[in-house]
Amino acid sequence: TEHHKDGIKMAEMASEKAESKEIKAMAQKIAKDQKKELKQMQEWRQQKYSSAPKTEQMQPKMDMSKLENYKGAELDKNFAMMMAKHHKAGIK
Repeated sequence: TEHHKDGIKMAEMASEKAESKEIKAMAQKIAKDQKKELKQMQEWRQQKYSSAPKTEQMQPKMDMSKLENYKGAELDKNFAMMMAKHHKAGIK
């Protein structure tokens, strides 16, 4: 779930600060979708696996400080690169 929380934070930042309409739209969709997925996973965890021990985070947290410092086209480019890396890490 930490993976999704990082993705949501990154997407919300890009949806506010991106220059490109396409990046803004993609970021808004990612945030919406990952919030829905996070809620579903939390419900499954509670309903089906509440007695199981919690697991450690599977990958390091994303460093959002880099993205926070970008604006416009630089933010667009770096958001796309970071989100691709983020999703790739989620399927390993």
